[in-house]
Amino acid sequence: MYRTLIASLSLLAVGLGTAAAETQQVVFQGEVAEHKWTLEDLNPDLPSDWSGYEYLVLELKASSPQRMALRVYTADGARNMRLHVFGGSAWIRAAIPLKYFQRPDREGFDLASLGNKFRNSFWMGVGGPYGPVSAVQALSFTMQYPVGKPTLEIRSVRLSKEDPGSEILEPKPVVDEFGQWILVDWPGKIKSLAQLKTEWAQEEKELGPGDFNYCRYGGYLGTKAKATGFFRVEKLDGKWWFVDPDGHLFFSVSSNGMRGGGADTRTAARESYYATLPPAGRGGFSAWNLFRRFGPEWDSNWVDFAIRRLDTWGINTIGNWSDARAVGHAQESLHGFSAGLGHGNRLHGHAGRVCAGVPRSRR
Repeated sequence: MYRTLIASLSLLAVGLGTAAAETQQVVFQGEVAEHKWTLEDLNPDLPSDWSGYEYLVLELKASSPQRMALRVYTADGARNMRLHVFGGSAWIRAAIPLKYFQRPDREGFDLASLGNKFRNSFWMGVGGPYGPVSAVQALSFTMQYPVGKPTLEIRSVRLSKEDPGSEILEPKPVVDEFGQWILVDWPGKIKSLAQLKTEWAQEEKELGPGDFNYCRYGGYLGTKAKATGFFRVEKLDGKWWFVDPDGHLFFSVSSNGMRGGGADTRTAARESYYATLPPAGRGGFSAWNLFRRFGPEWDSNWVDFAIRRLDTWGINTIGNWSDARAVGHAQESLHGFSAGLGHGNRLHGHAGRVCAGVPRSRR
């Protein structure tokens, strides 16, 4: 009976992670930076066979929200996943389902949701390669093209058969009334509504069409190729270029999407994270801040203002998943847009396709 009790306690230690190595801290530098640890380095009690568990549970702190790749090295290859922690400079618990290393997921409401999985404290990008986790040897974190020498600390690595929950382990709240991360400071961070209004007024004075030597389609006036009346691609001096309908070389400058709110961070089940939640009916923080600036008509007024910003910043393309009203109002050149089944009037992209442009009305 005594031996049985000892065996049971040993198994419990592995499941709960009571034994652990010292905190690991690394810095990401260079084009591709990978830091790798054996299981013993991270937790001497970790078994190599993870097939009897459901979750890999990490406690970690990243100084930056830059995306990382988590690799689980096994005897027959690596299992990969991308991690995106929220905010940065906060200790979080990340309970990662081991099934995402073993097989493609079939749960979701669209194609993107099959690969993108959210938890309270982080996002996962699931995409393989997949395989068994019965002979695990090591773990690593990799960051491509890190900015500002970000750091990563790991203080606990364990396995669990139950989901302990993924949470931010810092005192709450961690998001302020403007939707900003409280735990980190940066130049230009908003500290009050008065400061925000002052900066809005200053921006109004500074906005105006920039001089980027663009033609009516957003191509470079000082360049010339064959004009076909359509957007196309051509290899010139060993490099592929977009060519606009008038034959000017076109370098597409854009953001991924342009919308006035509607893609805000989830607040449900995370209410304690926020110092103040947007008023009911105001949407998320981006919509709330637009309301503060433009008043009750913000949903239409932001479009005019966003187009003025595009002209000032030299943005010549409306990006994927943008609001259709912005596209029609801007009269910008369109890149990679098509109507999508099941998306109503939303615009979304297909790689490698360029549609005929619409002249820029104010050029």
